[in-house]
Parts: sequence; C-alpha cells; structure tokens
Amino acid sequence: MKSALLFAWVLLSAQCAAETVVQTKPGGTASLKCGISDGVSVLKWLHNDQPVYTTNPRTGMPLRGKGEIVRRSRLKYERELEISQVTPADAGLFICRVKDKEEQHRLIVSAVSVAPPGPLQTGSGAVFRCDVSGRGGGSTVHWRGPDGQSYAEATVTLSHVTMKDSGSWECQITVNGKVMKESVQIQVREPRDQTTPPPSTTRTTVDNEETCSNCVNSTQTAPPALVLGLSWWVWAAIGGGFVVVLLWVLILIMYNQITRRKRRFMKMQKTKQTKYCQCPGPTAANGHSRTKPPAPPRALI
Repeated sequence: MKSALLFAWVLLSAQCAAETVVQTKPGGTASLKCGISDGVSVLKWLHNDQPVYTTNPRTGMPLRGKGEIVRRSRLKYERELEISQVTPADAGLFICRVKDKEEQHRLIVSAVSVAPPGPLQTGSGAVFRCDVSGRGGGSTVHWRGPDGQSYAEATVTLSHVTMKDSGSWECQITVNGKVMKESVQIQVREPRDQTTPPPSTTRTTVDNEETCSNCVNSTQTAPPALVLGLSWWVWAAIGGGFVVVLLWVLILIMYNQITRRKRRFMKMQKTKQTKYCQCPGPTAANGHSRTKPPAPPRALI
C-alpha cells in the first residue's frame, strides 16, 4: 500500500514538473514552445484533449482542428503554438505530442480588478477580485495589501476602507511551484468637508424668567442677505443705473416732441402772414389803389 502511494506521488510530481506554466492577460498573446526534437516532423498540439494543429506525415503541412481557439492560433517555426487575443476559455492544459513523447504546457489567464474603480473615500467599501483561469489543482491564490497583510482568498471584501489601504494591492498566483503576480493601484482620500449644522436652541423658564442657550444676541448685526449671490448694494447700483437710463430716454422723447411742436407752430405762423399780405383789386403805378372820388353835395333848394 505504501509503495503504491509512493509511486503515485512520484508519478504526480514528475507530471507536475513536466508542465510548463505560461501566464497572460485576457486579450494578450501566448506562445507555447514544444521542446521535443527528434528529427521527426509529425507533430500534434492538443488543447484539453481536442486537436488544434496536426502536421501531415506525408507533406509536413499543418492540419487545423476545430474550435474557436483554432481561428486565433498559428504555428511558428514548425513547433511553436501562438495564440492571439486570448480569452479565459483558452486557459488550461496544452499537450505537444511527437510519436510516444509528449510535453505539457499550462496556460494561465489572470486579471485583477477593484470595484469601485475610482479613488475611494475612507469609510466606504471595496471589493478586490483576482480571476484566474486554467490553474488546475494544487494551486493557490492570495492577496497582499499595502500594509503587508495577507488574504488567503481570490476575492477580498473591505467594508470600511482606511488610509492604510491606499497603495498597491498584489495578487500572488502559485501554480506548480511557479509564482506569478498581478497588481492594482488604488487611492484612498478623506471625504470632503461637510457643513456642520448649527447647534439647537434650547429655551428654559425658571421663576418666570426665560433663559436661552445657543441663542443669537439680538444686538448682533446679521450678515447682509445675498440674492442670487450678489449683495444688496450691487443690486442698488444696478437699479440706480437703470433709473438713469430710463430718465435719459424720457428726456429724449420729450425733446423730440417739443421740437416737432415748435416746427409746426412756426410753419403755421408763416402761412398766416402770407394770407394777410394779399390785397384785392388793381393797384396804381405809385403803389396805391385807385378810388372813386366822392360825389359833391347837392344844393338845398
């Protein structure tokens, strides 16, 4: 029994040691290099037991498999598998096989995030996520804060953020003894100053005498009220200027009316004088009109 367990442990350790771990982010590019070289051109790449590429044993030309990952994959230098625009679904175990030999490669796709993403305020909440795909068994994921505190989980939830949480948060991923790190930077700020409400006013009556706590003295001069953000004297100056402009407009209107009336009156006077100077009847050469001399008086009988 002990021999069987020991053999299984040795076999598992050899398998894990044979795996090559490659890490990338979503949207990145991953390159898996097959190290088997025995002069044989027949090569097969498998992803989770599904064929991706297989070289033709006669012509040596690669034959593409089926699946969405095949469209984004290509062979480089006859043995290197390159995957572009990597997605979390591409993560997992890849096998490079040549005859009876094979090589294992594990693709890790990881991404870190914090919500909310903007600058945090003290007292607010935050959630740190470390999403890792394809890591398999025996792997670990944990967070380390700026103050050195460790969190043995992939998701960390903080209910009350403090100033010591400001800085770089690091996610450490361990797969087959290989340690990979992803970090995210956050800022923590103090909340903005808020206006303190005035203290409540308390009035008490003792022996018919009223006392008041936190009351404003009536003799104190209250600050001038603001209307639309302007002081009263600004509004007074605006009103005075408006009145002056209005008076000037009225004066101009009255002046125009008086001028028109004066011109009309002068025109009427000239018309009357012209009518009075026209004398009827013929005029003499000396400029006087001829008049018939009166008849002599009759004698009385």
